Amino acid sequence: MAIEWVGSPSHTEIQKRGVSRKTLERCLAGEKVDIKSLVAICLCLHLPYKVSMHIISNSPTPLVLRNDAHKWYDFVLETMYLEKLSVINEFLDKKVEVKDLL
Repeated sequence: MAIEWVGSPSHTEIQKRGVSRKTLERCLAGEKVDIKSLVAICLCLHLPYKVSMHIISNSPTPLVLRNDAHKWYDFVLETMYLEKLSVINEFLDKKVEVKDLL
């Protein structure tokens, strides 16, 4: 599991990185989460691109690269995964609509 791979950060630590506890718990319980939440979780865990893409590709809500926001999610997953979510959203703010921010 990806969380084990990154050293098992606590729920509190992940919340501090920008993902709500409720969203994380839904994801870990196997419930469907939207693509924005899944991307945010991968970024908050600082997962490498290939790991994130494996998780997202096998989820019920994969990236649809015909969607402009999803293209930018793919870009930040590959190039900005070591950044804080606030820095990533600052970058995305210039690229996507407000509703598509993570």
